[in-house]
Amino acid sequence: MTETEKKNDLFWDFKEMFEQDLKNLQSAKSYINNSETPEIAKQQLYKEITAKYHNIIPNLGSGLYQYFAEQGFYDEVSGDSLSHNLDQIYHKLIAFKTIGFPGVIKETTTPLQQLIISNNSTANTNATVTISISNTIELINQMPPDILSDKEKEELEEKLSAIELAKTSGNKEKLAGKVGNVLKYIADKGIEVGIVVLPYLGKISKFIQSL
Repeated sequence: MTETEKKNDLFWDFKEMFEQDLKNLQSAKSYINNSETPEIAKQQLYKEITAKYHNIIPNLGSGLYQYFAEQGFYDEVSGDSLSHNLDQIYHKLIAFKTIGFPGVIKETTTPLQQLIISNNSTANTNATVTISISNTIELINQMPPDILSDKEKEELEEKLSAIELAKTSGNKEKLAGKVGNVLKYIADKGIEVGIVVLPYLGKISKFIQSL
């Protein structure tokens, strides 16, 4: 993929992170004679992967040892149970990638009742969805303080407002830079923020491509 293609792909950072997680899982998967990765490192990887993808990949915990569905809680596992769980999660991530990252790059209903629409979505879908900066800011303000504090919400809203201002300039590079700033912010704050903001960025991506 060229640098231009990467710049135009709003989901590039997510895909890159996802690929690295797949590589880490593949390296950590335990076989009979494989002890290259210490178990404590495998346990830490297990915690990180389940935390990242629990709300993204449907039924991620299904079939895993020490997963409590009612609480959505992944208890600590070790030995053969850990090996089994890592193997299961690895194959679930592979399947999730193969079908096109549904829920991240396709429509899905989130706890905030927000539709995630990729920058490849078209206007002739059956659902009628209005994505605007005002809608996005409204959803940001609905986010609980343990995800974004009031100060962080203000920071994000300022970054989005800067995108709207950059749109009026017609400067493609300037606008892409503003979008990049928001993507970096999302990467730092987590997928919950991305779920709210990415639909708006997808719309801006289409606008940039039209310039």
